[in-house]
Amino acid sequence: MDIFSRYSSRQLLTIGIIALLILALIMTLYLVKRQQEVRQRATGNSVSLNLGTVSPQIVKTVFDVPLTISASANNITGVDARLTLDKDVVDFVSFTPSALFNNSGLVSSYDVQTGVFRYAAVDTTSAQITGTVQVGILRLRGKAPGTANVVFSQTANQITALGTIGSLPIDNNTNGSYTIIPQPTNTPIPTNTPTPTPTPTPVPTATPTPLPTATPIPTATPTPIPTNTPIPPSPTPIPGDINHDGSVNILDFNIWRCEFVGNGICASTGSNRQSDINTDAKVDLIDFSMWRNVFNP
Repeated sequence: MDIFSRYSSRQLLTIGIIALLILALIMTLYLVKRQQEVRQRATGNSVSLNLGTVSPQIVKTVFDVPLTISASANNITGVDARLTLDKDVVDFVSFTPSALFNNSGLVSSYDVQTGVFRYAAVDTTSAQITGTVQVGILRLRGKAPGTANVVFSQTANQITALGTIGSLPIDNNTNGSYTIIPQPTNTPIPTNTPTPTPTPTPVPTATPTPLPTATPIPTATPTPIPTNTPIPPSPTPIPGDINHDGSVNILDFNIWRCEFVGNGICASTGSNRQSDINTDAKVDLIDFSMWRNVFNP
């Protein structure tokens, strides 16, 4: 006897609809899981920037603070970090990069007005940079008694990794807090102050007045107008092929590096944001990451 003959057409239709809904739910859960896996591979695991701890320091004492990245399983290719010092309590002395990146110190600058230190470095080799790694040593000097907070930027930092799109998510940074204590003071022993002997007042002599001399009138020098070198169009652009020579190589990186250091402009080639691969009107580590994902060292 046919099993379906036990049910009416309406019951069979209801069973079919329920089966389709269950199948659709299973497919939806599967697709959501796949999208999460793809998104995880595209953005990478979250990373953090960390400053080491230091015992209390006496005013005018120089001390070192390690700067590290907790990279997790990501293979780090570049870092662009900004942090702000409490310039009323500590002075910036120097920053010594580690040998972690083969292009270290692309940017290594300190603004005495704002107290902002910036460091950027990238790696173009096949080296694996994972786990907790040291970027360099930040050297500070105690300036005045108090607590100096050294804080990472919340928005401007970028860290890239091989095989990921854009900057990695940066979470749970470890900022620095450093206590500066006053110098110990010794009670001075009073000494007798000798009475000064008066000295005769000298008689001033008349000084001849020099005659004025004519000042030559400078002639204006015309300012040369720089010319931009036109970029030849490429019918089939390759992501990362910055100089449009048909291949992604270290020559493209050299253009990016020059423009990155020059805030978008490379003085040696006269190029202006030629390496802005993602066309967001700025040259940063995101463009480097797009080049690095294609480049094969």
